[in-house]
Amino acid sequence: MMPTPTSWILFLLLAFIPAIHANATDEPTDTLRLQVALAMPSEGEIWLTIRPLSGTARGSVTLPVVQFRGGTEFPTPVTVASAGDHVRLSSVGRIDNVIVRGVPGSIEVVESKPDRFWLYQIRTSTDSDLRLQAATALGDATELPDMALALSELFRGERQADVRNALLSSYARQSRGRTGSHPLIVNALKEPSPIRITAMRELARYEGVTPVRNAVLDVIRNSSDVDLVNQALRTYRAIVPTTESDDLMRRLLNEDDAAEFAATILAAFQGREEARRLRNRLPYYIDAKHAFDLRKTAFGILTAIEKEPSYWRDVFETYVSDADPQFRMLIWDAAGLLAPGDLEVFVTSRLDVESDPAVRARIPGQNP
Repeated sequence: MMPTPTSWILFLLLAFIPAIHANATDEPTDTLRLQVALAMPSEGEIWLTIRPLSGTARGSVTLPVVQFRGGTEFPTPVTVASAGDHVRLSSVGRIDNVIVRGVPGSIEVVESKPDRFWLYQIRTSTDSDLRLQAATALGDATELPDMALALSELFRGERQADVRNALLSSYARQSRGRTGSHPLIVNALKEPSPIRITAMRELARYEGVTPVRNAVLDVIRNSSDVDLVNQALRTYRAIVPTTESDDLMRRLLNEDDAAEFAATILAAFQGREEARRLRNRLPYYIDAKHAFDLRKTAFGILTAIEKEPSYWRDVFETYVSDADPQFRMLIWDAAGLLAPGDLEVFVTSRLDVESDPAVRARIPGQNP
């Protein structure tokens, strides 16, 4: 009997289904990150160098490319080898900018291109993401003179908060702490967050500049913005002599309302011999009324500078039954500082009452 048309169709479908399934499973599912470097050796001649950064290569891929000439957009998609390529982009005349985009859900593009392209992009684009990308990239610009001046003008005229923030950081990177470049950043301390946080962080570039020192000190003494004050403490440490910052931080640490800044202050002393001068204040900051991160920092310093077994017997008596199991784990991690007899007593007494498996695993001689 001759096969019917229907049976032939069924046969062909069954034959091809395994191959179709195999191809589907072979298709990469991760995101491929490509660096695309644009070079323009002469006007109108543009080369793209493709280099994979991460992810699985996909053979040849087509990337959306848009060229900008005289205010007009010219889509010119280009096909490249995703494992690496060097191709010339078809173009005519003066090019104001080139934007290479990725493929949503599949390919991410990291662009590198001439500085004037980035300037054109931030000055003319209405796409907030493209403007933010350009504002960030201009911090590394090296080809054009007076880039810091251009960035300061862009910052003053910018209204989009995240772009303003990126422009401020790029301005600071371009200024590199040069004399006379600090006023714009100091004035940005009056801006809303996160711009003022960025400004405070970037002021760390201005070591020994008195107006910057005074502005940072004013924030430490008078601001109610906890995040800003914590950043100010880190910046202050970077711009003044160590002895001066140590004196200030020790004074602050002894104030009753310093808990919100204590973790930053203690981190500045961690691993240093000067931490011994904090010994009498550290027990206050391991008290259960403080946040765990602060307690952990203070406890870590204390274990480094205090080795007297009798001291640790008292600490264990106070905190081995602490309400926070994370802190109880820290306590047992310091068990080696106890005298052997005291350790045996604490191990014996806690085995019957410690209910947290993670804490029990830290008790010497116990298995998880």
